[in-house]
Amino acid sequence: MPYLGSTLFFVTLGVALTLALTAWWMLTRALAPGFVSRAKDGWRERPVRTVLLGAVVGGFGTLMTILLLSLGHPAASFVATVLLVGQLAFALAGTAGLAERIGEGLASPSDAGREWIRCLKGGVVLELCFLLPLLGWFVVLPVAVYGGMGAALSALASGVYARLRPAARAPAA
Repeated sequence: MPYLGSTLFFVTLGVALTLALTAWWMLTRALAPGFVSRAKDGWRERPVRTVLLGAVVGGFGTLMTILLLSLGHPAASFVATVLLVGQLAFALAGTAGLAERIGEGLASPSDAGREWIRCLKGGVVLELCFLLPLLGWFVVLPVAVYGGMGAALSALASGVYARLRPAARAPAA
């Protein structure tokens, strides 16, 4: 029984992280439904490009974080921490699009009028895939997070472009 405490700690940590991820995806969907919809479109229409874009930008952000942490200065460590947390929050917001995309495949007639439930169902399935040893840890999770970064960047860019486009087409007086 010496390992019971460690086992309970890690099980509790896993449950807490799963609930926190679900809450983050649902919060993102509730506060920015257009953003999540555009991120979902990125996952549906260009999944490989989405993951590659996120891997390049996320990899660069990760390298910057490592460089800042290696300086050993408290201010650099603070900036690295803010960069890492911001990058992860942004990537997980894009992953809400993947959760909603997965939830579309799980749609049922009882979902009518409750489109948010698709994000919830897809998120639970995605999180359960993260728990799969080796494949979930080293393939599904990194692809989802880096792809979430790419989906979030694409969603942000397309949202900005959509707002600028009508202004560019305004007829001259």
